[in-house]
Amino acid sequence: MARRGLAGMGAAGFSGAAGVAVTWLVARALGAEQAGAFFAATAGFVLAGGVVRLGTQTGLVYWVAWLRMRERTHLLGACLRIALVPVAAASVAVAAVLWFAAPAPLDSLALFLPLAALSDAALAGTRGYRQLRPTLLLERLARPALQVLTIGTLAVAAVSTPGPYAAAWVVPYLPAALLAGYALRRAYLSVPTPRAGRATRRISRCARGSGGTPGHARWPASPSSPSSGWTCCWWRCSAASRRPPCMRSPAASSCSDSSPTRASRRACSHGWPRHCPQGTGSPPTTCTRPRPAGSCWSPGRST
Repeated sequence: MARRGLAGMGAAGFSGAAGVAVTWLVARALGAEQAGAFFAATAGFVLAGGVVRLGTQTGLVYWVAWLRMRERTHLLGACLRIALVPVAAASVAVAAVLWFAAPAPLDSLALFLPLAALSDAALAGTRGYRQLRPTLLLERLARPALQVLTIGTLAVAAVSTPGPYAAAWVVPYLPAALLAGYALRRAYLSVPTPRAGRATRRISRCARGSGGTPGHARWPASPSSPSSGWTCCWWRCSAASRRPPCMRSPAASSCSDSSPTRASRRACSHGWPRHCPQGTGSPPTTCTRPRPAGSCWSPGRST
């Protein structure tokens, strides 16, 4: 933790120093009027980027971390799509407006607005995976260093128009966006994401309806009061009856009653020895699984 804090402080200090260096180089190479046009264009670009990110720099960090903590990793792909697609659409729309309506050199900077917005959103997603290195390396070190290098090259070449300086300032967003997307994809693939089928979603709903949490479906309080907790086990036994004969449980047929008895419920628990605890005198109190994953039963896993 201390090393991460020191690395973050060092990267932030380098980014600030690079910003000061860019400001000094532009002010020395351009006149007051042209330098003002450059700074106005870059400020407008940064403000537009903050608008089109749509809060993903906070939302992605929270929801990705929350889904990983709850072991609902099969929802991570949908979470990333829900966050990144609106950002891409909004950034393209704003970039089109700036391209046709903004003065130079802001109109040329608008072409890189989607890249900047998606880069920031992707880095926020990597932080949700507890990976701070991409943010430090790309956002705090690599991109500011490239901006200083490109603008310093123009200053040495004695370029005196703001257009090339604006282009040199915004071009480093391209490799940063590509590397940020690669880092997010690598973080996403590093976490196993089981596919949730129809049976999984159905059992997950019955678990929530019975007052329990996904992965722990509650049984009826008494043998004579069937409830939605029994429905969860009914779906399990129905799935067992559709399995190959070599893997089918003899208790599957006894669990298909709409109003089960104590014996059928106990037979159901015996039919799934690795998923439900073995009951002898009374039905079990909780349906459990070896590894909770957002549902009572994961299709494709053998008993």
